[in-house]
Amino acid sequence: MDNLLNFPLATIVNKTVPKNAFYKHASEGHRAYFQRLLTDEFDTITWLYKLTAATLNVADGEQVHEIDVFVCQMKRNGYSLNPFCGLDDILPRHTLFVILYGERCDIVMHHKQRRTDGKWIRGVTEMQQDVQLSQVHLKLEGLNMDNIYDGLLGQISGLQTRDAEAYEQAAADRKALETLQKKVASLEKAIRKEKYIAKKMELRNQQREAQAQIDNLINKINKYERD
Repeated sequence: MDNLLNFPLATIVNKTVPKNAFYKHASEGHRAYFQRLLTDEFDTITWLYKLTAATLNVADGEQVHEIDVFVCQMKRNGYSLNPFCGLDDILPRHTLFVILYGERCDIVMHHKQRRTDGKWIRGVTEMQQDVQLSQVHLKLEGLNMDNIYDGLLGQISGLQTRDAEAYEQAAADRKALETLQKKVASLEKAIRKEKYIAKKMELRNQQREAQAQIDNLINKINKYERD
């Protein structure tokens, strides 16, 4: 397989991974379900890159020691995110997925952290959808593996953050923004239906307040991209 993301040659593994290498690690109660998902939806899984301190010539990280990049060729022109969530749950490292389906391509990375007890927590799914791989330029920047991971997460999320703290704040702001946008849309519907002028004015005031909060959050999120 080609060097799809133009990462350093030292990081290339380029090995086809059998599906049972994944689902055999699933819990007994979920193994059959996970096996069916992989068998029904995936054509091939290629371990394309192994990003480590040695292959990137950087220092090891405190939280991140290895980032594996898998290229997943799907059988159909669509796919479910469930198997990718499942894969990340059973892999004891950070992962990035390049998903090929039909003529399209998505890039997926989950925010993933290791707890103090050693267990992994999979957080928000970040993705770039319907990308042209020839136009994807993911940068591997930083002095250690934590920096590399944080930078990739910032790029794939579109938040353009460079460290874990900034990403978590930006992601929280993004979630708050989505909630407010839904609130404004709901208020707009309520205003159109409301017959009483006084109540309509009250709803409009609520809408203006929510819109002001939206504008502030948008400016705050855009600042992450400029910094």
